[in-house]
Amino acid sequence: MIVSGTPTVATRDGGATWELVEEVGERDAAPSAAPDRPEPRRVARSGESGGVCVVSAPDRCYRLVPGRVAVEESDDGARTWRTAWEIAGGRTGFLRRNAVGRGLSPEIAGRALAVQEVGGGHAVIVANGGDGIALRSVDGTWRRSGFPEIIGSEVAPVGQWDVPALVSPASATPAAIPLGLAAAALGVAAGLGADRKFAWGGVIAAVGLFLSGISPDSGYRSPEVEFLVALAARPVAFIALVAGSSFLVYAALSAPDGRRLAQCLALAVLTGLLAPLPLTGWTTGIIDDLRTASLLTIVLTTVGIAACYLIGRRPTARPDSERTQRTP
Repeated sequence: MIVSGTPTVATRDGGATWELVEEVGERDAAPSAAPDRPEPRRVARSGESGGVCVVSAPDRCYRLVPGRVAVEESDDGARTWRTAWEIAGGRTGFLRRNAVGRGLSPEIAGRALAVQEVGGGHAVIVANGGDGIALRSVDGTWRRSGFPEIIGSEVAPVGQWDVPALVSPASATPAAIPLGLAAAALGVAAGLGADRKFAWGGVIAAVGLFLSGISPDSGYRSPEVEFLVALAARPVAFIALVAGSSFLVYAALSAPDGRRLAQCLALAVLTGLLAPLPLTGWTTGIIDDLRTASLLTIVLTTVGIAACYLIGRRPTARPDSERTQRTP
């Protein structure tokens, strides 16, 4: 069974071991049966519904799910289907965004599937674009094998291959920190916006922090566009951060109501800590879908800013001595 890519590798034992082969060209871009093994009924490509059936057990068939990293199986000769293995849609999105930063194809979906009969049963090998190779072993266990590692002129054991991570907590940090600080700055602007120095300082600082969070692996499909956007954002972010921070420091030093300032700052800090949590949850797999994480981030930020605004607009309590003097 041959799988084309970089490099082109082949297996004769259902994926247990692999070997390098010469480039086989476009006609062999899909997995195909090795010459010394019986050919499966046909090779399935993304979009076909018939799938591939096992020669010795023609009622058992497999097919790709178009546009997804998923395989369906049938035990009645391709009349009915059920999910055999899949990567959840949200994790596929995570893999797609990370693939761009690693120089891999962002087209992560089942591209080709083949069945190979081996001793004790059959194996299924799936080419999944930017996620590499997935394998169903003879015992029915599915696993993501990733991309082949080459040592000298040989293919390393499958356990040493490069498998793209489905979770990456550290990947949230470059965006989570600017996001949290920007949410905090907006909270300060909302809470103490009656003083224009706070309002302008908070908004300008938030813009600078947001721009500083744009990184070269932020998920654009084009690395060139990605680099230019990140390059242009850096000086603007620096200027905005300096200007916004200056406004905020000056406003804090001249604030007439220290108690209200402390309350608004405390709530703004809390908002900044909570806002990035959904994004972190997405990178750790707790939240599967990026859209859900983004929506939760917006909700938490909005609630925090609204709370800051209400505290900032609350009437200032008069000292007891002043109230006593005005009592008739």
